[in-house]
Amino acid sequence: MKKFNYLLILLLGVQTIFTQEVRVHECAKHKMQNFPGHKSGEKGLSGQDKYDVHYVKLDLDIDNSSTTINRGHATLNAIVTAFSLDVFVLELAGSLNVDSAKINGVLSPTNRTGDELQIFPSSNLSQGTDVVVEVFYKGNPPGGGGFFGGIFNDQSPSWGADVTWTLSQPFSAYTWWPVKQVLTDKIDSSEVWLTVPNGLKGGSNGLLQQEVSLPGNKTRFEWKHNHPIAYYLMSIAVGPYIDYSFMAPLPGTLDSVYVQNFIYDNPATLSNFESDIDLTADMLYVFSDLYGLYPFRDEKYGHCMAPLSGGMEHQTMTTQGFFETGLTAHELGHQWFGDNVTCSDWGHIWVNEGFASYSEYLFYQSLNQNSAQQRMAGVHADVMSQPGGSVFVPVASQDNDGRIFNSRLSYDKGSALVHMVRHWVNDDALFFQAMKSYQNTYANSTANAEDFIGIVESVSGVSMTDFLAHWYYGEGYPTYNGRFNEAGNQIVVELSQTTSTPSVTPFFKSALEIEIEFMDNTDTIIYVMHSLNEQAYVFDIDKEIYAVRVDPENWVLNQEGSFIFDASLEVTGIDNLNKFSTMAKLYPNPSSNQFMLDLTFEGTQLQIIDQLGRLVLEKNLIGKNHIINHDLASGTYTVVLRNSTDEGTLQLLVP
Repeated sequence: MKKFNYLLILLLGVQTIFTQEVRVHECAKHKMQNFPGHKSGEKGLSGQDKYDVHYVKLDLDIDNSSTTINRGHATLNAIVTAFSLDVFVLELAGSLNVDSAKINGVLSPTNRTGDELQIFPSSNLSQGTDVVVEVFYKGNPPGGGGFFGGIFNDQSPSWGADVTWTLSQPFSAYTWWPVKQVLTDKIDSSEVWLTVPNGLKGGSNGLLQQEVSLPGNKTRFEWKHNHPIAYYLMSIAVGPYIDYSFMAPLPGTLDSVYVQNFIYDNPATLSNFESDIDLTADMLYVFSDLYGLYPFRDEKYGHCMAPLSGGMEHQTMTTQGFFETGLTAHELGHQWFGDNVTCSDWGHIWVNEGFASYSEYLFYQSLNQNSAQQRMAGVHADVMSQPGGSVFVPVASQDNDGRIFNSRLSYDKGSALVHMVRHWVNDDALFFQAMKSYQNTYANSTANAEDFIGIVESVSGVSMTDFLAHWYYGEGYPTYNGRFNEAGNQIVVELSQTTSTPSVTPFFKSALEIEIEFMDNTDTIIYVMHSLNEQAYVFDIDKEIYAVRVDPENWVLNQEGSFIFDASLEVTGIDNLNKFSTMAKLYPNPSSNQFMLDLTFEGTQLQIIDQLGRLVLEKNLIGKNHIINHDLASGTYTVVLRNSTDEGTLQLLVP
């Protein structure tokens, strides 16, 4: 059993609520409600591949009574990447009026085609040219502030505060600023200036540089963010706020993070949520220990309250409707997984949402292992409430908010898969080293599932190819059944599985723990890699078996069937019941440093795999009779034999 203990600055009681109903994750609710007519797809508009954006400044005059942009001035600094650029293409909602535009300080002609804004330079711009584009605009974003765009206005039903805020993920930034909506073109740095009526505050990304008093009873809040940011993570929130802030220490350093929270200016609001908000400091400590130091620690982390049903992980300042341990941990986890490293396309939303959801589990685990286990059991129950569905979002569904942010698949199954990766590695030090390496390797950039798994393989030495094929791209889950027997001083356990979606994924390779209970009231847990159906495992244990269970600690997404005693199950070196049982003979077994392999066929590939799934020996065999020398450490190994038509396995014991 893996050990996982952390000393927290504060240890608070944890209340965990579960229902048997299919849930919608709080982080998903608002994201799934965007109007489908406003989707442009992930690749951006034609022509946007001709430049890279380096800097964005938004200067907006806005209030908390509507979504109307009274005055907007967007500045984008870019570099031309194409051989020649004759038109600068941005995306901006057609309902917003463009007063004028400039390129490098020169007024430039514009053209509007639906939500496409075209700006024409006075002459073609060559590759490598720096471009400063300014757009002056105003008006009413589409949707009227309901759940039909990227900017919203509403009143909190609990606290009475009127708020205007944004939520642009995945395709709705264009509803409030002229944008290039391409994930792989992160903005190197940004500024957001918000001019609001006196008595209100405007929150955004980065550090507040200054508050400037302006004529007309208005104040300008000037925010600056010096880290790369994906277009959908830029945000604003305007409302009647108080500033509740504190410092949070980080592990292994004298540094602290400034935690800035814009909370409704209602005496009851802060008193209701203060202890939950304070817990953010503990979360920053735990996640910095696990994932690497908080990536934006030179600026801040914080929250802007808004009347939404969950949260949105805006970089350095999450927008959140309320404060609850799981939700706050999820959105903070996103600062590493989703913000510092962003999915390279919406098909791989796993590297955002699956890891943020697993952050909930990890924080609960740092408080109370039983609570964490209960949460994972609830996650598994939700995933298996339906038989199919892949964590990977198919290409045909990558413009569908509901599919991208599917709670059962992207959040819950995504979380379950991160938990399983941890189990495949079977070494927490290596697993969290891989998490940190992933953050370091892809910091300020984008990545996909293969990138993460590649880091895991590099750090741990564990092969994860089948994990990707079966669990990530596959659909459904296995149900395990089996037989057991004992003979002499050995026992044998045979595993078989059926799957919930056999037409898509007929078999799941799995790292499994087998718990064996004996008649003398003792038990043992044995870690195996289940690589083939009807695979058997032989162990040198001279006891009578009472019962067998699979996955007692709930590491693997699975249903457990029945395990029965079968006196006909033989303890042999052959560990799967296929035709290889009559075609191959391995002896002596156990084998100290050499064994004989007699085959009835020629042209064979031999692989020896240890219990962590690592390939430790590989040979191409010519002929039928072979002497195999090895220097394997003590343990149980799977010998895989492949010819042109078949595959089979043998069990090898090394004393």
